[in-house]
Amino acid sequence: MRKPTSKTRRWNRIHARLSNKRRLRLKRTGRIRSKQRNRRASTLGIARKGTVTISCPSDFSLESNFDGVVHVLEQIREQSTKQRNERTYIDFREIRSISPSAALVLVAELDRWNHEPLMRNRNAKLRAVDVDEWDSAVRRLLADMGFFNLLQVSDPQTNLASDDPSSRACFVKFRTGNKVDGKAIEELRRTDLAPFVGVPNKHQLYAAVTEAMTNVVHHAYPRSLPPRPNWWLSASHDAKDGEIVIMIYDQGAGIPETLPRNFAEQLRRLVPENLSKDHARMIQAAHEIRRSDTRQDHRGQGLGRDIRQYVETLSCSSRYRVLSLQGEYILEKPATGPSTDFLKNHSRSLYGTLIEWKLTSEVH
Repeated sequence: MRKPTSKTRRWNRIHARLSNKRRLRLKRTGRIRSKQRNRRASTLGIARKGTVTISCPSDFSLESNFDGVVHVLEQIREQSTKQRNERTYIDFREIRSISPSAALVLVAELDRWNHEPLMRNRNAKLRAVDVDEWDSAVRRLLADMGFFNLLQVSDPQTNLASDDPSSRACFVKFRTGNKVDGKAIEELRRTDLAPFVGVPNKHQLYAAVTEAMTNVVHHAYPRSLPPRPNWWLSASHDAKDGEIVIMIYDQGAGIPETLPRNFAEQLRRLVPENLSKDHARMIQAAHEIRRSDTRQDHRGQGLGRDIRQYVETLSCSSRYRVLSLQGEYILEKPATGPSTDFLKNHSRSLYGTLIEWKLTSEVH
């Protein structure tokens, strides 16, 4: 056996001393190097280097807690643009109620995360925290929408899937694409809604969602935005209360930023210059402009004619809502009587545009 040199003996002494110090330090602090301990430590507010935890509010709704939901989206977006040297956890244990539209924008953000080029990093995966401790109703609704597939984890309460969907509120699994997809719209109606609730004026609904997809494909994503110009489509239904919500969302530039500039005269008439930064009023104006900047005869009635007008053709009470950047535009239509418009501006900005139709279902 070859005799070690003085240099090798010196390196061995240093290595042994450092290893012993580390062992004594772990023993003294009681630190346990297990995955479970590390995961729980990161979620209980104990600072750990290289770990970020995103906590969600108890009310996860764009209607009653817009700022809280958008704050979560901002944190996810911020982490997704980093080099992923930090492990990122998302904690849903505090959520007690979640709205369909908030669930869809969250699903879209997680779907975007999974398709970022930085996913090659070994720390890139977004991890869920203690799924078995989530509120069971919230967990079931998110499972309906396909949330757990995005996080690549299994729902521990598989018995919830055996509940009768006709006796409870359900979310519809999201669909996504970057082209106008009539098949996706028909599958959503026939497969996910028709077995449980009746959809009134189905042909007008098809036209409304198709036009919304067309607007995404042609207008939502300028060339300066990152690739993957997708839309996300989903719905929810409550057969007991007879309520349907149908939603489509994109992460584009937003309606206030993509209004056709070659119709500046119409815009000035609808929105005074001093209110051009009023996103809610700009969204409302977008519904009144009768032609799009494509200059094609078969296009351009868009938001006003097909998308908004769907609720105006219904004989039941309904609501049409558009959220884009900081603006919110709502049209409420009672079963009888005239419709009413509402405008609201938020302090935070939603990424892109969410369009939502909420209506009473037909009785089978």
